[in-house]
Amino acid sequence: MFICVLVTLKTLHHPKHPTTLNLKQSSNPWAPLPLRHKQQLQQHHHPSTTKNSMPNFDFDLVRVNPEQQEPQTDDELEPDDPEDEDQDPIEQDTDDDDHLIRIPHSHSSQFTTSHKSPTPFIQPFLPFSCDAPCAATTSLSSNRQARQPPPPPPTCSKYSPTGPNNTYDPLLLERSVMFRGTGTEVRRVLHRAVKSHLYGLRRRAEGAHNTQTDAFEDELSFRVLVLGGSVSNCRGVEPWTECWHSRIRDWMYHTLPLEGDPKPKIDVAPPPQGPSRLDNEGSGKINLVRRASSPSPPSGDGGEVNRVKRQAGNISSKVAKRKGASRRRGKKKEPTAPGGRKRPISQVINAAKSATGSAYYAYCFDAEMDTRGKRRSWGPGPDLVVLEFGVNDVWPLTDVATRDFERLIVHLRSLPSRPGIVILEAASLLLAQTAPGPTSTAEYLHLAPAHFHDIPILSTKQALFGPSSPFLPRSGLDIHDLFLEDTHHFNARGHELLSDVLQAYLEREACEVQAQLIKRARERVSNAIATAANSHSDDSAVGGGGQRASFVVEPTLDFGWRKDEKVLPLPERSLFASPHPLQQQEDSGDGGAGAATNGAQQQRLAFPKPTCLQVGNSKTNIVPRENNGWTKYSWARDKQYLTADVPGSKVTFDVSVGPGGEVLVDWLQSRAYDLGDVLVYLDGDRASGVKLAGWWDLGWSIGVPTIVFKDVVAGAHELSIELLPAEESSHPDKKTSFRLIGIITS
Repeated sequence: MFICVLVTLKTLHHPKHPTTLNLKQSSNPWAPLPLRHKQQLQQHHHPSTTKNSMPNFDFDLVRVNPEQQEPQTDDELEPDDPEDEDQDPIEQDTDDDDHLIRIPHSHSSQFTTSHKSPTPFIQPFLPFSCDAPCAATTSLSSNRQARQPPPPPPTCSKYSPTGPNNTYDPLLLERSVMFRGTGTEVRRVLHRAVKSHLYGLRRRAEGAHNTQTDAFEDELSFRVLVLGGSVSNCRGVEPWTECWHSRIRDWMYHTLPLEGDPKPKIDVAPPPQGPSRLDNEGSGKINLVRRASSPSPPSGDGGEVNRVKRQAGNISSKVAKRKGASRRRGKKKEPTAPGGRKRPISQVINAAKSATGSAYYAYCFDAEMDTRGKRRSWGPGPDLVVLEFGVNDVWPLTDVATRDFERLIVHLRSLPSRPGIVILEAASLLLAQTAPGPTSTAEYLHLAPAHFHDIPILSTKQALFGPSSPFLPRSGLDIHDLFLEDTHHFNARGHELLSDVLQAYLEREACEVQAQLIKRARERVSNAIATAANSHSDDSAVGGGGQRASFVVEPTLDFGWRKDEKVLPLPERSLFASPHPLQQQEDSGDGGAGAATNGAQQQRLAFPKPTCLQVGNSKTNIVPRENNGWTKYSWARDKQYLTADVPGSKVTFDVSVGPGGEVLVDWLQSRAYDLGDVLVYLDGDRASGVKLAGWWDLGWSIGVPTIVFKDVVAGAHELSIELLPAEESSHPDKKTSFRLIGIITS
């Protein structure tokens, strides 16, 4: 014999017996369910149910009063009086049978195992709907219980074909995805941000955000590290409101605000709706800079400072003020709660360096982070790294660039914080007009390592320079409206597009994360309901073991621990079957990617550790063994050189070559600045020296670490650099200046 028990999100109710299990979601979503004793749910018989009269097992059927078919108003959706939450559920009204779902119940009050149980509604935590066409393909459950239908994702509505203000082809965002990959590593680290976000919601719901002095486990800040060139260094645009990563920062404030986050400076999304949002009051008052949610109008050159004024040292007052503001911001302390508890924050760490490609970071990442003090602000390390080298990885157009790019990827994946990585490619109209071929671009140099290491590539070049115009006819825009006057760097509108491409990808992956977590929470709540109904002990709680059941994603119940994350292991070999032997590395206990478990050893891809001497950097204390005619020159904060103009000038450094047996030199190459040539040689052997040219006939200026000597015996050596006379200069006018950036050994 079967017994039919009527279940609702409000009550579990038997029609004859005054026994009610209250499952109503209170104003505090983390409040424990007020369960009573086992006698409430034991051995009830339904008179109309027999073996030959089966109950209705259509659990998706909801009984709704026809008079309540109209949409409910906000007043009707207001939570009940808090005093009602303390009432004994047995004494509550049992005649309200609206919104009921039938659940089969056996004679012994056990749920029938051969039939599915009801699917509880779990409150989504994202401030937008994931059912929009341009968002995740995973469809979440119906929002019958939601207060209001959430809006579509910001970029989805922004590029909607029906949007009155949209100027772009609606397919632009999809075309920008050059390689999506599995996305598992990005979703893995997004779980970290979601967990810290939900911890903040829990503390706020429990009224402990201003009193709790201890942080939850894994309640950490979420940090995005940006590596790139002059585009990411915000050339020609205001860094705090126009640069692409400032918009990503504010997207994080909108989408998954952490307890210590300030209010966003840019309106990148509609106001959050629903109860599951933080108030973003952690860092105090911030002046808001309002911007429309539609793409902004063309902005010309974005305030680019004239190159001649830069060289003369006449930095404009706007730029000087901006740099001063940057220094002041860098000294700002993280927000704290009573008792000294640091409130977690969303943080973008910009480590971009102008006129620099990925090869520099492949060898000098650690030295650059230490010299610029970036490690002081990233705690346990970055969670997500965004690589933006689409403009600067233009030389050499060979597999050398691809090898260096993979080297950087391996190093980043080996960081103790085990970050996810996204490759974001900016576009250059200048490069598009001068590149020797369609595959001789950074995107294609990066594509093979991205496939090999499962890293997504998002390319604005692919989106903008495709087979059709990226603009709608009504826009009246031209491709030049996205670039500064040099046609090489994005203006403010171009930065907005670059940000939107990354936002759209992150929104899609965030929707997948939400779907995964809602599935876990739904299983947990279903099991809790079954456990409560089947309980035979007086002290059982929903979920068992004293756990609380709630209709939201629980950071303590629905997540794993960060230390147990399943990280994609490093491959056993390089994409190029690296000439360097695989190294046996013993687990150091830092939890790094590919680390061995239980103290055992395992093979993972690794390269000999390089030594990077930033000889021109004003913050370094590198003293040459011998110097005649070379001086440090700071053209900008991130463009510092050791320079010489007089032929015959010579500088010698003590270097230590490691097991890799390589010596590299990094210098500026450009058709500007009157650059000539130098001779580089080891241990005084001038006859075996290598000539390096500073001048080239290309439209951009960049430094690229280049291997000068191979198979060098490991140990101490002397490296000399000598400026050659005018007759040996590669410059058309026989100029003789040279700008040295660094020396690298491995």
